[in-house]
Formats: sequence, structure tokens, C-alpha cells
Amino acid sequence: FLGSVMTQTKAQPSVYHPFPDSNAYWNETNGGYLGGGRWAGEEYSLFIKGDTTIGSNIYHKLYETGEYDYFDNGYTYTYFVNQYSYAIRQNSAQKQVFISTSDSTEELLYDFNLSLGDTLHFNYVSAIDSILIGNNYRKRFLLRAIGDSSCAVTIIEGIGSTLGLEVTSGVCSCSCIYALDCFSQNGQTLYTSDSSTSCEFFTGINELSSESSSISIYPNPVTTQLTIHTSSFQNE
Repeated sequence: FLGSVMTQTKAQPSVYHPFPDSNAYWNETNGGYLGGGRWAGEEYSLFIKGDTTIGSNIYHKLYETGEYDYFDNGYTYTYFVNQYSYAIRQNSAQKQVFISTSDSTEELLYDFNLSLGDTLHFNYVSAIDSILIGNNYRKRFLLRAIGDSSCAVTIIEGIGSTLGLEVTSGVCSCSCIYALDCFSQNGQTLYTSDSSTSCEFFTGINELSSESSSISIYPNPVTTQLTIHTSSFQNE
């Protein structure tokens, strides 16, 4: 089974651990090579902020604060704050989590009531065990792609996918990365992908090198998004 820090496996727990409805954030990284010497990536904190009604259901809204990096003969850094991403809700009785990216439709994101061999998003459940999160064990599922068992993703009760909250299938055959770096709830780090990883909320812009030769910053004034472009420096 795929490893993780702060973990230990044992028999499957009987108590369901629901998704948080407040005071939680997921730090995620994704990006990849675009060809022709170009690459792009994002690092951000995904957090719950307020509720919304879609159809007859109450959803928790998720926002992002972070940084988008793009390289093409120069570096462009775009910083975004409180950018709406999508909304989620859960049915705790059915142990299911739903996602909505529009004002009218929803899709099943997670189902933590699956058994071995069941399918979810073109994947099948290959293994089920438990993982120690904080002081409690939670169910953990290993999903493998139908037709390509080497392509896999792990999902954890109350946290989600270890590739990022919205990534429910393994990422294969690409020069890219998708990762849940860490998860924090009520001020406590409950999951990290690496024991050396701190789980700090993304708060601002990293210090820029004093050797930068050409910088443009826009827009001015800034509201929720700031872009910095330079032809020479790398973010430190």
C-alpha cells in the first residue's frame, strides 16, 4: 500500500470520519511540462469559506489562495487570494461526498462505503485498510484505473485524495505532478505527504531576488490577483 507520514495500519475502523465543514484547509501542488521548454504549476491552500444552496442542498464553498508559476523564456508569477474554486457537500449516512462546479449540477466525488472490487470514476477498489490520522484510525482506499492497474490513487476518509482534493483518478503518462502536500483541521496538521513538510496556510509572496533585471507587476491597484513577470530571476 502507498505510504504516508504519521501513519500506521490496522483493522478497518467502524466509525466514519466525515469531511470538515469549517476550519480546514488542504495545501496542494500541481503542474507539468508543456513542451518547448515551457512549464507551469500551482501551489495553493484550498479552504472552506461559507455556504451556498445548489438545488435543494447546502454546499460548503471552497476558495484558493496561492501562486501560479509559468516559465517561457522568463518567469511569470501570479498570486491569487480568495479565488472561488468549487463547492462540496456530504451525505454522512451514505458516506458520500459530492462536488459542484456550477450553479445547477453535482457529481459524486467520493464514496467511502465501497468494498473491494467496487468501481468509482473508472477505477476499481484494489485495497482497503486504515491509517492513523491524529488519534483516530480512518479508512483508506487504494483505487486503480480499470485497464491500467499501474495508475493508482489513494483516498482517505475525511481528507480525500492524496493527489489533491478534486483528483480522484491516478495521473499517468504525463510529465506532471499532482499532490496533496498536507491537510490541517482546527489548527492541527492531520496529514502530510512528507515528514519534513510544514502545513502553513499560503499567505503571500516569496522574497524576490535583488538581482532581478527586468520586472513588470500588474494590475495596479491590486484586488485579488497580482502578476509578476521577469526575464531573469527565479523565485527563492
